[in-house]
Amino acid sequence: MNDMPQFNFGDRRKKFKVSQDCDEVEVSALKNGQSNPFEGVRNDLISGTLSDDVEMQLAGAQWQYEANAIENLSSEIVEEILRRAELLGSLYPFEFNGSTLSYSPTDHRLYEFLLVCSATKNITKGYNVYIPRNFERVAMEVSANFVGGDVEFMHVGWPRKNPNFRETWNEVHTRSGEWRWQPKVTLENATPPPAGDEGVDYVLWKAFGCGRPMGQLFFLGQCACGGDWDDKFTDINSKFFKWFDVPPVRPAHVFAVPHCLPIESIFEASGDAGIVLDRIRLVTAANLDGKYRRKSWSAVYKRMLSRLV
Repeated sequence: MNDMPQFNFGDRRKKFKVSQDCDEVEVSALKNGQSNPFEGVRNDLISGTLSDDVEMQLAGAQWQYEANAIENLSSEIVEEILRRAELLGSLYPFEFNGSTLSYSPTDHRLYEFLLVCSATKNITKGYNVYIPRNFERVAMEVSANFVGGDVEFMHVGWPRKNPNFRETWNEVHTRSGEWRWQPKVTLENATPPPAGDEGVDYVLWKAFGCGRPMGQLFFLGQCACGGDWDDKFTDINSKFFKWFDVPPVRPAHVFAVPHCLPIESIFEASGDAGIVLDRIRLVTAANLDGKYRRKSWSAVYKRMLSRLV
């Protein structure tokens, strides 16, 4: 039996920043074929784009040689690279030889897709709004792969095929037999939201196969692509549930992000958001049976990479 990993909860933000720095090194390798973690820190120092906490480390190390200080900071990125390689094995699309990170393209492009989702800025408006929309559908498909055979799923996030909120969930009810539209007594005369998603991006369910649609296993998915992902742990709440005759077996919540999260962040998110699927888990879950059954993410990967900002 595996013991619970030991960690310092207070380190979660610092470790996530290291994860973001590691993403930058990986993106550079995507674009150029290879990259150098040490060179990345040096370039940030020259351009003045180092984060405040890193600058403080350097300022406090003025008595040291600058090269040693940079090497210490780079080693954290190297440790993160090695952690990812260990967790994913052959599913990790990079190779590290001790100084250079080289890109080895995968057939499925899922890791690459999620990496670019994480690294792209300004995803709430303009050209890049399609990125979180694609991520929602990818997260839904991978979640379905994780749950296993005979699972049904439906994208209900905004924007979606049918913009009407009530009609969308009436379709869920027709297909699943549960989630009957029944606003709470105090809402009988209230107007349901004509659009939006009330915090739920996708729904999965697994019928028993006996023709009795009651108490089935449901998963409600919430996706967070941007830098404010840790503000969305409780987005699935009474705002959504108030409109329905909620199934007697409360649904599980799934929180999907394209980022690589440190264990401290997973611990924090799991308590409020439910089942956490970060990049590592999404890539693993998509390949549970040794193959990727769905490949919709590969169709948009090159477009995303070409517009990475």
